[in-house]
Amino acid sequence: MRRQEACVHFALVTAFAAVWGWHLTPQANSQEVAKKFGWFFNYLTFFSFSVQLIQFFVCLLADLKPKRQLVSISNDLSCSVFGMAVFVTMSYYYLLFKGEIEDSDKAPAWISPVLHTGNVVAAIADLWVSKPYRTFHMRALALSQSLVIGYLGWCVAAKHVNGSFPYDFM
Repeated sequence: MRRQEACVHFALVTAFAAVWGWHLTPQANSQEVAKKFGWFFNYLTFFSFSVQLIQFFVCLLADLKPKRQLVSISNDLSCSVFGMAVFVTMSYYYLLFKGEIEDSDKAPAWISPVLHTGNVVAAIADLWVSKPYRTFHMRALALSQSLVIGYLGWCVAAKHVNGSFPYDFM
């Protein structure tokens, strides 16, 4: 068992699950995006945050039971999600400073920093504690590309059902 990694991954799973759980509250579901087809998954931020939650859970399992296949899957997930987390953070702050997005007044003040900065801090923490196990294989690149294509397909489906893309600039 990898204790240090397990402690970090347990903390990340707990924190990410709590934030994800907020999206199930009446306060969250009063937002316009929650009423549309695709729910919060219309946003790349929530999509990647959800994938990170799954990734941290798989990493925790690999820390507790370091079986070769589970460690390999956790490695590939971590390496593929890292780039997405960085992209989400950089895109959010670029658009925010450009004045193209505003934070919702229906969400608590802590939600945006957690979703748009906490995601990349968590990804870096994962890489830091798990650095001997992170290899950035080509499988991770293929998984990352699959996640991007899957999200873009989701956006097209959302446009078909909702009549518009999740983001104005698409």
